[in-house]
Amino acid sequence: MGSLLLITACGGGGGDATPPAPAAKLTVNPSPVTASANINSMDAPTLQMNIAASNLPADAKFFFIAHSSNGLASVSAQPLNGATVTIDIAFKEARSLTPGEYDDTIDMKFCLESPCVRVVAGTPTAVPVKYTVTPATGANAVNVSFNPSSVVAQALLYDQYGPSVPEVGIDLGNFKVTPYVEVHSTGVAVRNPTYSIRDSSHSALFMFLANPREIGKGAFHDTISLKMCFDTQCVNPVPGTPFILAVDYTVTDTVTGAGGDARIQVIDSNAVDLAWDAQRQKFYVLLSNDPGAPNYHFYIAVLDPSTGLLGPKTSWEATAFEIELSDDGALLYAPLSDMPAIARMSVPDMSLQPLITLPRDGIGFILYAADVAVAPAAAHTIAIAMSGAPGGGYPNGGVAIFDDAAQRPNAAVGDVQAGTGPLADYIEWGQDASTLYGTGETWSQDLFTIAVNGSGASASGTVKNVGPGRIHFGGGLIYMDRGGKVIDPATGTVVATIGNGFTVGRLALDLASQRVFAYGAGPAGEQLIKRFDLPSLSEQATLPLVNAVLPSSQILRWAANGLAYISYGKIVLITGAFVAP
Repeated sequence: MGSLLLITACGGGGGDATPPAPAAKLTVNPSPVTASANINSMDAPTLQMNIAASNLPADAKFFFIAHSSNGLASVSAQPLNGATVTIDIAFKEARSLTPGEYDDTIDMKFCLESPCVRVVAGTPTAVPVKYTVTPATGANAVNVSFNPSSVVAQALLYDQYGPSVPEVGIDLGNFKVTPYVEVHSTGVAVRNPTYSIRDSSHSALFMFLANPREIGKGAFHDTISLKMCFDTQCVNPVPGTPFILAVDYTVTDTVTGAGGDARIQVIDSNAVDLAWDAQRQKFYVLLSNDPGAPNYHFYIAVLDPSTGLLGPKTSWEATAFEIELSDDGALLYAPLSDMPAIARMSVPDMSLQPLITLPRDGIGFILYAADVAVAPAAAHTIAIAMSGAPGGGYPNGGVAIFDDAAQRPNAAVGDVQAGTGPLADYIEWGQDASTLYGTGETWSQDLFTIAVNGSGASASGTVKNVGPGRIHFGGGLIYMDRGGKVIDPATGTVVATIGNGFTVGRLALDLASQRVFAYGAGPAGEQLIKRFDLPSLSEQATLPLVNAVLPSSQILRWAANGLAYISYGKIVLITGAFVAP
């Protein structure tokens, strides 16, 4: 590389006797030129070199300078100041060169013209230049560390998203430059690892972990590697690169609970309700209509819990909101929300039976089923809580008893406006088919006892202000879903409340094993299923739940060690030591 400096000068006159002029000469300071820098720096040294010219002829107007470029970036001459030329020397950035010594030469001369043909004798000068680039050792050594030193995460197979991973801090010890970083990851678990600079000594690594359902159950070991360099072309890798962060991600279907682990299986579906067939060890699943279907019919399908597979669907030819199975496993009933009737299906052949049509109320308005309960040991006898609103909510129709499609003469009817009598939205049989119990939702907070005989139903007792919600009967007591109250209907007293500091939302009785399972919220709002002993109601075990599997339906006890419920369309099956007797 070279440059030219034009010099203007004035010449003098002379005669024939003028003696020869002294030879021209250049004096260079400094010479040789030396510089040094460390790769762990932004340094690109600069310095000046002064050239003093003497005895130049008057027509030596052009100064030429050139240099090699091993370690030099540029060399340029400033305008002539008298007989002195100042040379600006710039070296390459140290971190762009590997450590070592770089030798260059700066060549200079004066000429009588440009391009240079006649060189002024005595002016060609070669100045040696040595540039020493030192490694990042000793006082310039760097270190890189992760905080935390590794990532360990766990997700449940049914989680909707991968677990949140806090940022991983990266300490950049003794860096005097901002390193250039490439991020790479291996394996299947890590998604979109991203490097972010905080300041000269701190940076961070962000990542997402895969959706558990996407990668399935298993233990996944991934690594994130940071290729770190002092320069963009990675001429000088940072000692120790690549820096490896281990990521261990476990996807499991087992939840560890206090008092026993549980395996949680989630089956995606558009399920509305479940019924357990203990004889055939199968579930009947009420399914809402398929998206895009030409009608709003709901369906029934059989679920084999051993495989998690749903069988073929059979249409109810109507819209249902719950199902009830007779205790002999022969008939399946479904109250309908789009017509004043109960649908009925024989199982296991899944053949529809004629509808059971509901009567109108005393002034001729249509009545719908709010709830249905199949009588103990009487598959063809059902009790129906009737409402003026589809699906319940206005319990003006009372409670009636049907034998197949024939209604018994008497119904237990309350007065909605007066707030008296059995205003039941939910019903439950007692010890046998002679007694029913009912509770309300919005119009009543009372517990009703209803006597049943061959003539039908009649109100026989009320326990005031027990609260709303479904009920369960067992051992002569009523257990309330919401709030967990335990009521003795014979005396009309609340004898106990399930949970201490635990807000109960749904219950499942396990009378065979003398236990009750309760779903609800702990003191800090944590969602839990707890297991309590009967009759003491002492707490035995706790299972934490996440939002993806919170119950939205009744909880069923099934088989030797199972719980089941619907979680907003998904079927959730829980098995394991937590449930087992």
